[in-house]
Amino acid sequence: MRLALAADWLTTFGGAEHVIAELLHLYPSAPLYTSVMKQGALGPHTADIRTSTLQRWYRLIGNHQVLLPWMPRAIEELDVRGYDVVLSSSHAVAKGIVVESSTLHMCYCHTPVRYAWEMEEEYLRDFRVPQFLRKTIKRELGNNGRLEYRIVMENSANGNFQAL
Repeated sequence: MRLALAADWLTTFGGAEHVIAELLHLYPSAPLYTSVMKQGALGPHTADIRTSTLQRWYRLIGNHQVLLPWMPRAIEELDVRGYDVVLSSSHAVAKGIVVESSTLHMCYCHTPVRYAWEMEEEYLRDFRVPQFLRKTIKRELGNNGRLEYRIVMENSANGNFQAL
């Protein structure tokens, strides 16, 4: 069985990254697809990490939040052809990865992007997102969560709220 993993982004070793680290422990030969990554974001783990076209911008900017409006498209453009299963660990965009019709896409869904519906101004301010990008980011994040669930074939969540 050919299996690939997908994550929203790998910029810090937080809760979602701990889940990815455990998945890599279970499937050490699986490549990991993500929008952007910071070296060391998976702690001591090493993996075959394949980033999107946004990676070069992330290296220049160093702030993944500014890239949020372009992340859904960047995830969709990742080439995951040839896999039997794609397992995404997502709270934002990775669940939108596009797979072949013969590929099973399973998503472990973390708390959805709460900052798309509540606390958005605080989030955008805290991460110093430029004012001219805020409207676009809010629109894209608000649309993102609703549309991507149409693509996921199997969904697992880490709580009752996420499973709704």
